[in-house]
Parts: sequence; structure tokens; C-alpha cells
Amino acid sequence: DSRAKNAERKITILFAGRLSFEKRPHVVLLAARALSLRGVAAKFVIAGDGPMRRQLVAMADGLDVTFLGRISGRQELAALMSSADLAIAPSPFETFGLSILEILACGTPVIVADAGAGMEIVDASCGAIASPDGDSMADAVEAMMQRDLEVLRKNCVARAATFDWSITAASMIGLFESLSRKQALWAA
Repeated sequence: DSRAKNAERKITILFAGRLSFEKRPHVVLLAARALSLRGVAAKFVIAGDGPMRRQLVAMADGLDVTFLGRISGRQELAALMSSADLAIAPSPFETFGLSILEILACGTPVIVADAGAGMEIVDASCGAIASPDGDSMADAVEAMMQRDLEVLRKNCVARAATFDWSITAASMIGLFESLSRKQALWAA
């Protein structure tokens, strides 16, 4: 059972994004601290760069956190996303959440903030939604660790596929056609 395996090993949790306040990378470190205090074996990987880097490195003192800097190669970033057990995207300000979708497409479950576009993309089949604070994100990590990671990974890929541009475009065209028919009826 993969749930038992999750409890026995150190899990890897990824944050991939700009290290700026609106992305809330500090929330990931607050979750790391909360998990550490609870005795949860977790390693955090922070991929990205930005104005908060120095502050975040100081916050991470004493925690199992690796700062990779900016990852510019698409293959390298995809490999990193695929290798993580979970990802955290705590920003409540995402307008679409392309990085969330990319992480899901790599088969990695994502914990997102309970505001912004992340909660439109992630559902219980492929991740979790939590308040963007350290304790809530830590609670979500612990809850995710109780789930079957292999099933979650398959669900992530399937969920990401529902956002394929051809599906999205067909849906939008259908919506526009429906609206134009209604407008024609109203005009008649």
C-alpha cells in the first residue's frame, strides 16, 4: 500500500515559481516549519529566483530546504516537477495557474490556495485546496500523505488533459454559438 510507504519515507515537496510576495513562497517555508515540528519527514525543493530569496534562505535555516534558483530548461523543469511527491502553489492571486497545470501534467499532485485560479484547476482527485497559511498547508500535506500517490499521479495527468487547448477552444466556440443563438432569439 503506497500510503504506508508515504509514512515511512521522506517526501519531496516542490515550490516552483518566482520568489516574490504575490507568489507566497514564505508560506511554503511556514508549512515546512510546521511539518518539521510535527515530526513529518519532508524535504522541500524551491525552484525559482526573485526579490525574496535572501529572506527565504534565512527563514529556511534549520529546515530541510534546497534552493535551486531559476530553472530555465523546460526538460529539466519537467523532470523536477515529475520527481516531486507533492507541490505547493500557495498564491491566492493566480489568474490562470499555468504552472499548476504544468505540475499536474507531470503527474504531481498540487496543494493550492483557496482563492485564485488554482482552485478552479485542482480538485480532490489530483490535489488539495487549503488556506494560504503554513498550518493549513501542512495539514493538507499530511492529508495528502494518507492517499495513494500512484492513483493521485494518474489523476493529475488526466485532470491536466481536460485543459487541452483544443478542448478549451471547442468549449469556447460552443459557448459563443449558444450565446449568438440566444441573442438571435431575443432580437426576433
